[in-house]
Amino acid sequence: MDILSNLYDIKTLTDVFILKFGLFLSLLLLLPYLSVLIGSQLFSLLHLKKSQIFNNSTYFDLAKYLTELVTKKMWVRIIFGIIPFFGTAFFYSQLYSETAENLLFAFILFVAGICIMVAYKSGFSVKDFDKKGNNRLLIKGAWFGIIILLISSLILISYFEYTFAPATSKSVNLFELFFSTNTILMYLLFLAISFSLTSAILVARMNRTNVSYNFKAYLREFSTKTGILFTFIQPLFFVLNIFTIDKSALSFSFFAFSMLILLLMLIVSVQFYLNFKNEKLKSTSIVFVFLLLFSFLIYNSQITSERIEKKNSIEKGQLLELFS
Repeated sequence: MDILSNLYDIKTLTDVFILKFGLFLSLLLLLPYLSVLIGSQLFSLLHLKKSQIFNNSTYFDLAKYLTELVTKKMWVRIIFGIIPFFGTAFFYSQLYSETAENLLFAFILFVAGICIMVAYKSGFSVKDFDKKGNNRLLIKGAWFGIIILLISSLILISYFEYTFAPATSKSVNLFELFFSTNTILMYLLFLAISFSLTSAILVARMNRTNVSYNFKAYLREFSTKTGILFTFIQPLFFVLNIFTIDKSALSFSFFAFSMLILLLMLIVSVQFYLNFKNEKLKSTSIVFVFLLLFSFLIYNSQITSERIEKKNSIEKGQLLELFS
């Protein structure tokens, strides 16, 4: 990661603000895309497996539909995936150069994972699969791609948590970084959001489309039940994560945004429940709520980071405060 460090000359508080705002925007674009990418590809592989077990072409068609959700268009992969991930690595390395050496590796894994999933998607188009979904090499490669994406996202969340919890002046222990309590809880929260956001998008698409897919009713039911399950799990992981935050970072603004986050999680749960009761779930509303949820999660973490930096700066005779 040294190749990205110190490329931006930080001289004033404005420079620091630009970098932190750039990091915020990069994460706001990246996290929703990464969430849906992992969720949709995992759902696709699970239903491809079901098509083999039950010899059912409906599951096969659904697997094809799911894998194309966010990998079909190149501009989507670049604008919402590759550029924001590289931007996250760049902005992070300028702000915390002594701790960012593994983010470039995570970016490389992310690009490799996308390439593998695109190859998996292409396998449906060029008939590398028959209607039973048989192609062991391509399927194993796709599962390997999922593992790569999970590792990449774990590294990303680990650094996300490292910045916004422990003091940044401490040296990085990779074991503590990847397997600390707050990192594990935040990563589990990320996965829960991934599956619920993917489910929400799928339900919304099934509600608004006029195309008569042979899997439409099944996908709507599957996505609704999956979304309800993981939206109920989200608040648990978030509340547990609050107890791992450094006491010096706690403030009124932190708790205020935490309450807003819990409120948004409740709204998502209610939306899923209403859809389960045959009320239509609108794609614009659910996506907007999830974007707000990601925004508040990132900003709340920024508040935590600023308060810890403030504490460290006071101890060093300096003071730097931009967000809190």
